Amino acid sequence: MTGEQRGGFLSGKFLKRVLDIACAAGCLSFLSPLMLFVAYKIYKESGRPVFFNGIRAGQHGKPFKLYKFRTMTDARDKHGELLPDAERITEIGAKIRDFSLDELPQLLNVLKGDMSFVGPRPLLLEYVPLYSPEQRKRLLVPQGITGWAQINGRNSSTWEERFANDVWYVENRSLALDIKILLLTVSKVLKREDISAEGEATMRRFEGNGKSADKGGGKGAKQVNDLIIYGTGGLGRELLEIVEEINAETEKINKETGENVIGWNILGFADDKAERGSTVCGYPVLGGFDFLLSHTGHAGIVLGFADCAAKEDVYNKIKAHCPNFHFPAIIHPSSYVSKRADLSEGVVIARFCVINVNARLGKCALISENCGVYHDAVVGDFSSIMPAVRISGNVTLGKNTYVGVQAALRQGINVGAGATIGMGAVVVKDIPEGCTVVGNPAKPIRVIGKTS
Repeated sequence: MTGEQRGGFLSGKFLKRVLDIACAAGCLSFLSPLMLFVAYKIYKESGRPVFFNGIRAGQHGKPFKLYKFRTMTDARDKHGELLPDAERITEIGAKIRDFSLDELPQLLNVLKGDMSFVGPRPLLLEYVPLYSPEQRKRLLVPQGITGWAQINGRNSSTWEERFANDVWYVENRSLALDIKILLLTVSKVLKREDISAEGEATMRRFEGNGKSADKGGGKGAKQVNDLIIYGTGGLGRELLEIVEEINAETEKINKETGENVIGWNILGFADDKAERGSTVCGYPVLGGFDFLLSHTGHAGIVLGFADCAAKEDVYNKIKAHCPNFHFPAIIHPSSYVSKRADLSEGVVIARFCVINVNARLGKCALISENCGVYHDAVVGDFSSIMPAVRISGNVTLGKNTYVGVQAALRQGINVGAGATIGMGAVVVKDIPEGCTVVGNPAKPIRVIGKTS
């Protein structure tokens, strides 16, 4: 992406955000009497809570709390499972759903920056690992109150149609298209069209491509997000604990919200150099690349090693020969990631990191503990950033860059592809491709096979 293209892209994002804030604030002010009336009617019929606060996948799959007016009860069968939606929708709930009034609290999500007015609808977190690579494009932009899929079938569409419409929007989005979608949304709401799927109270559950399931939380409705850690070394074992901590946080969210978000089901490790059938930290070694070739189920892969060239090699092999696998982003709950950051597939962000506004992380980039990647910085594909590194604003790291523990990079530095920055180095000048630098200030050294 050129500087000119990037500037235009960011200015477009900035304009959309400004319009979102202005419109959300205006709508909240104008519609507050209606929202108070709806809240009163729900409270009078069903009691507390008035709002339903569900966890949804936002831009780049980042979870956020979505606000809606509550339209259903929590009625369950004798086994403790939620009853089907049709049996739980209240009388007032059905009425406010007819005119999409249950969506009005999402104006708060827009004001907070969790959502936009227009974009793909935010869906359950457990759906994210089930998307095809093409369908994952819907997560590249902020999710919206309404979108191209909503005015082209809404809940009456199949999942395949909805995702195709979402991806089309991502690839063709513009301010003019957003205005068109908003106007057509008003028409859809007034006509009360496509509120539910045929034979359903709302929308069928997504089980993966070519599949759907009845809603209602019955047996078999859960989705399992299988995950394999590639690499049994120190970093692989650290990633295991990060994923376990993500699962613990997921369980906490479920208890607090009543959601049924599914965490990662860790199948075990893959490693070409480890003995198949042995165990690492209580998990089995499933095999090496040969195991991935023979595995027929869908699963996520996280690369548990820091060697940049090795990461690129394994990534390319899996992409070329193992279509059932995908590379999810793994982000520890303690880290802060700006909603305006751009994360590629396979990114790993460990504990206590800060990824700031408009930072971009490339494919399978590793950001270790206590790191900071600040505004407009770019970390190239397959790069590895070791603990306690500070990457200042507007720094660009080429792909396969390795940055050692406690290194610091001055604002505006450009680092060429394949460069290595030594532990504790302080970088104040650009670094050419393939160069290794050490010291304070960092200076190049001669490396076997390379010339400084």
